[in-house]
Amino acid sequence: MVSINEGIILFALYLDKNPLEKEKYKTNIKQIIETGFDWMLSEHKIAIKVYTMQTIFLFGKDQFWIHKELKIILENNLHKESIGYRNRALKILDKINILK
Repeated sequence: MVSINEGIILFALYLDKNPLEKEKYKTNIKQIIETGFDWMLSEHKIAIKVYTMQTIFLFGKDQFWIHKELKIILENNLHKESIGYRNRALKILDKINILK
């Protein structure tokens, strides 16, 4: 069984591979991004934050402001969160820096 977080990341991966489909899901993508940022800034388990940062990163490939905001959140929380969070955050930050 797929969790909701896994489902959302699969959706993001699908749209990353099929960019022509993005227009059809524009409203859904906006809601996922807004909810994702809310989850990153509130108290949630690390697994949720890790899936969320990956999802936000994928959707941010089309909108520069998303990577900018995600980078700020990740850098501010690196020293506060677990090793798992830090490892994924550092990978995402590397990817963001490569895309610049």
